[in-house]
Amino acid sequence: MELGSKKTNLCLIVLLAAAALQAQEYRVEHKHWRKSCAGTLAVTATGVAYTGEDHNWTWTFDDIEQLQLSEQSIRVTTYIDRRLKLGADQQETFLLEPDQNPASAYETLSTHLDQRLVAALAIAPKGLEIPAKLIAIVRGTQGSLFLGDDTIAFKSEPPEASRTWRLRDIENIARTGPYRLTITTSERGHNEFQFQLKRPLSEDQYDKLWLRLNQTKGLKILTSYKEN
Repeated sequence: MELGSKKTNLCLIVLLAAAALQAQEYRVEHKHWRKSCAGTLAVTATGVAYTGEDHNWTWTFDDIEQLQLSEQSIRVTTYIDRRLKLGADQQETFLLEPDQNPASAYETLSTHLDQRLVAALAIAPKGLEIPAKLIAIVRGTQGSLFLGDDTIAFKSEPPEASRTWRLRDIENIARTGPYRLTITTSERGHNEFQFQLKRPLSEDQYDKLWLRLNQTKGLKILTSYKEN
C-alpha cells in the first residue's frame, strides 16, 4: 500500500510539473467600465486565471465561450450572464503590457480550445503565400494570406485584423474566381472574411485546399473513392 501511495504521489508531482512548464504568465491591465487595474494573467494546460488588484478569476476551458488572443490583448468571454447588461455574457479584456509575447500562449490554447479560440494574430504556416486585401464595409486591410497544410493565416498591416485559423475550425471556404476567396468561421460577431487576392489562386490550388479542409471534417469515404 505504501509503494502504491508513493507511485500516486510521484505521478501527481509529474503532472503538476508538466502543467507548470506549459504555463505562461502575462503582465496585463484589466479594462473596467470607468478605470482599470493591473494584474497577472496566467494561461495553463487547464484554463486561464487572472490575479489583480480588484479582481481574481479562474476559468477552466469548459467555462470559456470564446477566447480572443491578439498581439495587444486577451479577451475572455464566459457563459455567465450579466444582469446589468440585460443577460449579455461576461466578457473581460486584458491589455498586454509592452514586450509581452502572446504567441507563446497560442500552442497551449490551440491544444485545449476548439473553435472557441479566436487567434487574432498571424502564426504563418509554411505553404503558399498570396498578397491580399481583407474587404470591409468602410476600409479594407492590406496583408498576406498563408495557406498551409493545417492552418490558414492572414498577416495584416496594421496587425489588428490578423487571424490564424486551424482548418478543422473553418466552416467553409469559397472561391469566386481566381482573385476572390471567402473564409467562413464560427467567430462571434464576425464569421465571414472576404479577400481580394493580388495573385491568382488556381482551381487546382483551391481544390487541394478544399480537400484538406474537408478531410479534417471526416471526409474519408469520398477521398478514398477518388484515390481508387
